[in-house]
Amino acid sequence: MGFIFSKSMNENMKNQQEFMVTHARLQVKLRTYWKQKRRSWSCQKD
Repeated sequence: MGFIFSKSMNENMKNQQEFMVTHARLQVKLRTYWKQKRRSWSCQKD
């Protein structure tokens, strides 16, 4: 029983880490996207 429980815990942690990595990448992409948007808007105003 302990082995099955620990295996599912490890699987859970692995999935959580993958999610965090994916989320971090997405945040970086969004941040750069909005930076570029802001730049293009500031260029249009001038």
